[in-house]
Amino acid sequence: MFLERLLEKKGILMLMLAIAMLCGISPANSIAMPIDSQIVVSSSQQVVHIAKIQNFLNKSMVQNRLAKLGLSKESAMQYISTMDEAQLAKLSTRIESIDKAGDGTLVVVIILLIAFIFLYMTDSMIKLEPRRGSKSTRK
Repeated sequence: MFLERLLEKKGILMLMLAIAMLCGISPANSIAMPIDSQIVVSSSQQVVHIAKIQNFLNKSMVQNRLAKLGLSKESAMQYISTMDEAQLAKLSTRIESIDKAGDGTLVVVIILLIAFIFLYMTDSMIKLEPRRGSKSTRK
């Protein structure tokens, strides 16, 4: 009912159509200028490399090792800020290879948990006994 009365009035319909066309035609990003993509990629890669290095330096194990060498995290970051992009990329890839090696303790804990759950579910028992050749302290 309301829509039918609105369609009868051609002036309102034409105004709405004009507003819709103006909103649709005008580009929102028309003032954007093209820039050199190599500079953007280069600087973004450098930021990514620095972020990886900072994350690595935030680890307590790395900070302990730096302290043993007589360095602080701040002095290491100051040295890293003087590196060029190729050196940062090389250092970042070396850090990635170290991180991929990871820490095996989690894997060992998970394997032990699976073994204990398996033994529990199968009603098995682990019995610890002294070796046959060793002397017992109990009499």
